[in-house]
Amino acid sequence: MQKKLLFSLLFIIGISFFIAGTSQAVTAITGGNDFDSAVAIQAGSYTGGPLVGDTGQYFYVTLGQGQLLTVKTAFTTTSAYGTMVKILIYNQDRNQVVEEFDSNYSTASLTAYWLANSNLASSRYYIKLDSDDDDTSAYTMTVTLDNKYDAGSTADAPDTFENAVTLPTGTSAGHLGAGYQVGNDTIDMLKLTPAVSGAYQIRVTPPADARMTMTVYDAQRQEVDQQVANNAGAIIASTITADRNSDVYFKFECDLSCSESLVDYSIAVTAPTDTNTNTVVVNANANVNGTVVNGNSNTAVTNSNTNSSANANANTAAATNTNKTESEKDEGLSTTTILIIAGAGAIVILVIVIILIARKKKTAPPPASPEKK
Repeated sequence: MQKKLLFSLLFIIGISFFIAGTSQAVTAITGGNDFDSAVAIQAGSYTGGPLVGDTGQYFYVTLGQGQLLTVKTAFTTTSAYGTMVKILIYNQDRNQVVEEFDSNYSTASLTAYWLANSNLASSRYYIKLDSDDDDTSAYTMTVTLDNKYDAGSTADAPDTFENAVTLPTGTSAGHLGAGYQVGNDTIDMLKLTPAVSGAYQIRVTPPADARMTMTVYDAQRQEVDQQVANNAGAIIASTITADRNSDVYFKFECDLSCSESLVDYSIAVTAPTDTNTNTVVVNANANVNGTVVNGNSNTAVTNSNTNSSANANANTAAATNTNKTESEKDEGLSTTTILIIAGAGAIVILVIVIILIARKKKTAPPPASPEKK
């Protein structure tokens, strides 16, 4: 009996902890009347009201580099004629950057968001909940802060060469927020450091409503290629030839003309196959279009523009090659011919000896008979 009671008690305690852990606490709150009296909030859920018409309530949050602020609200009104409700977001300079609004006859839901760039380590953004009159009796507000870091890193890609985020091979994701109502993260600068020399293909796939631009720069930060999508949703790609450990920079852009929403895009980097091992040079004296077997060689003999230095390298490679040169082949052929002739001569001599022995046996006189006594 006592064991059953103990088990039931532990079960109830466990369920209580589970419910407490899975449910999100809602905090009652009242915002300030202006920017100076704005109330600091963090990610979480809040409830408040009523709202004073044309005054509203002010809050503020602190955004880090590459963080996405999302504000979701639900307003309740007591007016039979309806009222206009709003979410407004202002930057650290108190300039309005986002406005979402709707007419509310009973309840209305609004969502606003903003993606911060990496120009500032952190920045303050103000949130204002507003109503045209005093008929908004209550509201709920959910605030989330999400890290939108680029290329699998732990940072937002900047818009400068100096702090460019490393671009890995394979597939990774990038995030941009362009212009009014979306964000000020319009440029991602990334850096590829090739592990092997060769041709690298970079392929960018944007969402269906985004028209992106990709610009490629070499290690000296000189522009070498630019690809602009012809239409929204178009995939853009570039193939560049890079030397090992020689940095290549990529600038991905999406401004107000690119999209009116958040842009989550994918970057696929295909690296060349390293075939620099087990290279055998067949024609060591070739100075144009040298022939190479067992893969692609980095030596100059594979280049149609081979110079004298390349020929020297090719000659060195040929000298260390275990394959026979033409002179070695000739020497081997002569030795084989001599051995064949010698063997044939020995066989002829053996046949002649056998024939002579056979003839001698036929012509020899019979042995003499013993005399009778």
